[in-house]
Amino acid sequence: MKSLTLKLLTILVALNISLWANPEEEKVLSFFKNAIAASADYELKKIEILKKEPLEEAKGFHAYFVKIDLTLKAKKKDISISDIVFTNGEVLTKDFLYLETKKSMKNSLTLDVDASFYDKAHLIEGSIEAKNKLLVFSDPLCPSCMEVIPELIHFTKENSKDFALYYYNFPLSIHKGADTLVKAMIKAKQDGLKDITLKVYEEVFELEKTDEQSVLDTFNKAMGTKYTLVQIDTKEIRAILEQDIQKAKDILVKGTPTLFINGKRDMSKKAYKDMVK
Repeated sequence: MKSLTLKLLTILVALNISLWANPEEEKVLSFFKNAIAASADYELKKIEILKKEPLEEAKGFHAYFVKIDLTLKAKKKDISISDIVFTNGEVLTKDFLYLETKKSMKNSLTLDVDASFYDKAHLIEGSIEAKNKLLVFSDPLCPSCMEVIPELIHFTKENSKDFALYYYNFPLSIHKGADTLVKAMIKAKQDGLKDITLKVYEEVFELEKTDEQSVLDTFNKAMGTKYTLVQIDTKEIRAILEQDIQKAKDILVKGTPTLFINGKRDMSKKAYKDMVK
């Protein structure tokens, strides 16, 4: 009897079927497998559900966070794509829209931040040993970021024993010139300029021109630096920026500022203020 059970388990595993599979989860996985048709350009390696979250706004529905691993055949390169779908086990939709604001529900959902995000390279204020960890994805040309980031930095300075602030660059394509500005910030940080993030956000850049040279000239004038485009466009600086953007994509961050408190997204961007004893 024991050997028969083991044989059945072996067959089930070979068929990629689990005795304990959630039927709703299997439907989600099946949906993506069917949606990603076979292609000469890529090979589907793996699909997995990273997180399942009930929706308060749509009773009976869950948000499924899905990660898809592909191999690009020509480049022999592995890539990962993340997405969210919503289902109640009977119907599946790729998004919900709020009637009043017309905003996407998908854009308000992210995965949690894990320990790998809390490294010294991204710590801009407070102690790495602090119990409470604030982490923000931001764009220096984002109007909302210009309000949120200085407050976050000053708050963390005043509560540095209990709070640490981690900053990730996430320039948005809608803000022309943001890439250049961010690369200049990274260069300045590499050169040891103090409080560069705070200085940039308190300067509040209003760019008349958005070509790279004009943006860099504006930065140099405000920060007292003399950087050239060659100096801020090194392989190392581009890699730092690309890694930050990839981190955002990994947890499905789409906008700025996006703030996490102890790993969980804070939609209000103010909850940390209530955490001071």
